[in-house]
Amino acid sequence: MFVYTKNGGVRCMVNDRGSIKWTSLMLPEHVQILKNLDQEDKKIQKPILDEQEFEIINQRLIEAATQGNHIELSVYENGVINRYTGLVRINKERQQICIADSIFNFNNIISVN
Repeated sequence: MFVYTKNGGVRCMVNDRGSIKWTSLMLPEHVQILKNLDQEDKKIQKPILDEQEFEIINQRLIEAATQGNHIELSVYENGVINRYTGLVRINKERQQICIADSIFNFNNIISVN
């Protein structure tokens, strides 16, 4: 439905609820597939870091591990960048970082703050 205004404009009066009104007509399997597709669309590619950025990350990790400082890590996991905060433990043999009961590979760390 359209309404014409005094100054010659047109305004739409339809109060559309978008996809919400169709959800009740969909099977739960279809809703789950649409949610999965939406999550797949939100995934990003892993950022490429240069040698200098790797060195900065390495220095900050070693400093935080030796001094016992809390740090914030940005880690690339399955198309998403997650942030973790806490104390760092470094496992050089396996090339892994432990923080907040989570273990990450050195290559998946994007930034350290």
